[in-house]
Parts: sequence; structure tokens; C-alpha cells
Amino acid sequence: MNSAINEALKKKEQRNKLLPLFKELGISIMSNLERSANLLKRAMANPNLGEALKEAKKSGLAIYSENEFRISANHIDININASDQEIIGFILGK
Repeated sequence: MNSAINEALKKKEQRNKLLPLFKELGISIMSNLERSANLLKRAMANPNLGEALKEAKKSGLAIYSENEFRISANHIDININASDQEIIGFILGK
């Protein structure tokens, strides 16, 4: 059984490796690393989703990977259970 310390260190290493990509797309890792990594993977596979995330970042908004869509003054919550098209539509209003 791995200790909590070992598990946390593994997650920290994973986060640090992906941090430049999270920053490029404006994806906050303050919520949940696994959900954020899932959104990052989807954005890398779908350029339209990546561009929508970059557009939100250009507007000064952070992206939080959550289980529902919400709008805040400083960030938007993305429902990672939604399809890529639904996420793009939410961000860009299409």
C-alpha cells in the first residue's frame, strides 16, 4: 500500500509535467487534477476545444474543470461530463 505522501508526490510530479500546457490553455488545477488533466487531454485531441479554452484565457478568465457549467466574475466552470461541442458552445455562446 502506498503512503499518502508517496501518492501526493506522484500527483505533484504529474501536475508539474503538465503545468505549461495547463497554463497555455488557461485550465486551473486548483479544482481537481484528474478532471483538469481530462479536459487538457480532450483539448489536445480537439483543436476547436483548445481554441475555445484559449479564447476564455485571452478574456482573462480561468477554466475550472467541474461537474456543471457555471459562470463567475473571474472564471468559468466547465462540465467535464459534457461533450466537446457543448463545452465549446458554453464558452463561445454558439
